[in-house]
Amino acid sequence: MSRPNHTNLHTKFSSFKLKDFLLGKIIPFIKQSFSIQKISIKISYSLAIWVFSILTIFIIFQTTPAHTEDLFAVNHLKITPQDRILILAPHPDDEVLGTGGVIQKATQLNASVKIVFFTYGDNNQWSFLIYRKRPIFTPKGILRMGEIRRNEAIKSSITLGVKKENILFLGYPDFYTLQIWKHYWQASIPLTIPMTRVKAVPYNDAIRPGAPFKGQEILYDIEKIIHEYRPTKIFVSHPLDHHPDHQALYLFTMVALWNLENKLACEIYPYLIHYKNWPRYEGFSIDKKLVPPPILKNRLLWTENDLSLDESRIKYRALKKHKSQYKTNKKYLMSFIRSNELFGEPSALVEKEINTSSIIASLETTQEKFQESPFIDPKSIEIKNGFLKLLIINKDHTKQKNISSLYIFGYRNDMNFNIMPKLHIKITSSKYSVFNNNLSIPSTLISIMRITPQKMLIQIPLHVLGYPEKALVSISAHNSPILRGSEWGEWDRLEIISPIKM
Repeated sequence: MSRPNHTNLHTKFSSFKLKDFLLGKIIPFIKQSFSIQKISIKISYSLAIWVFSILTIFIIFQTTPAHTEDLFAVNHLKITPQDRILILAPHPDDEVLGTGGVIQKATQLNASVKIVFFTYGDNNQWSFLIYRKRPIFTPKGILRMGEIRRNEAIKSSITLGVKKENILFLGYPDFYTLQIWKHYWQASIPLTIPMTRVKAVPYNDAIRPGAPFKGQEILYDIEKIIHEYRPTKIFVSHPLDHHPDHQALYLFTMVALWNLENKLACEIYPYLIHYKNWPRYEGFSIDKKLVPPPILKNRLLWTENDLSLDESRIKYRALKKHKSQYKTNKKYLMSFIRSNELFGEPSALVEKEINTSSIIASLETTQEKFQESPFIDPKSIEIKNGFLKLLIINKDHTKQKNISSLYIFGYRNDMNFNIMPKLHIKITSSKYSVFNNNLSIPSTLISIMRITPQKMLIQIPLHVLGYPEKALVSISAHNSPILRGSEWGEWDRLEIISPIKM
């Protein structure tokens, strides 16, 4: 993906030069002015000290020096009238939080803008309880809330300048799309949603009502939209986001783009919404910058879209159109009303040789401080003698989380992704089991060597993965066996430099 060459470093204004200015210029001037009348020297001096104290306190609190975590390299987003902007939003309100300023800039330039909502956002029971002042448990009530959120999204998008005919809804199940990505492909039965018992898109105003809740159906819809619209820039949710629908939308989008690689060239800008202790809850702060989570500031290539005061205010008005969400989560949602928007591009993992004889010693120095999830070290991926070797490190130094699953989905451009192997390795302290597209396969096909309690080397034959050219990889962790169903892990792209041809 092409990027502008110029970079900028975010800093807050330092107060120390202002203090020197006050001490060297302002206070002597005040003293001199008041000393004209000698009878009030003591009074004037006291007044000067009082003024100095008030100004110093104000400066300290309003213009504190930059924190280390506020410094990060960033490119600046450029939008032209020739751009075709595609916004892919997991839920209604994500389009405003992540790209409200981008949408405004594009529409002001008369650039083409299309917004596609992955779900109707119909699985937020807490918000529905506050909004409706009663619990919503019936299938009909839940689907009605989905329609309410759809109408809110249309009003919000129109506020940002988008025409109604350019606002589309897929209608896949809120909170369940990552499950579809992991487990529902090929001939498997569609996912059934527990609350509504539906297995297919239930909304008549969706793009394709009745589309089964299966991976190939989602991929078909997203690929078709991208192919027909031919965007120059795609803004999509982030693979490191802590919400499953946000991860899933990115993953389906990446495969769609790989399928269209020779037919379409566009830039992709992933935006982050859900991350631990982020963003800072500072309310309506259009004079402040949004900065990345500290752990990600140097890990991703960041691009920034600056917002004018008017753009920030319009973004705020658009956000308030999502009444069902704004009422219950105002403090968090307002944290995205800043003077900028951020997009962080993750780098692909690339295969490199693993020196197995020095694994334990060398990798102690590569561990990143504060890493909260299991991690594939970029220096620890190798393809050799027909095997993919992955060195996996559990970066949870508290030892409260255990590695429980490895997902690795291979990709080839000459084979339908729907039928490519999709490996899931379930790991316990004493054994492991292997599944391909939800079907159990012999665990002897792969090997897992535990180097230390926190490190393991996994070797997978390339033929088991379908001799991939690329892969999407995730490691999941859990706190206890009870939490296995809610395990979370970030996803990485793996680029294989010299793939084996079948």
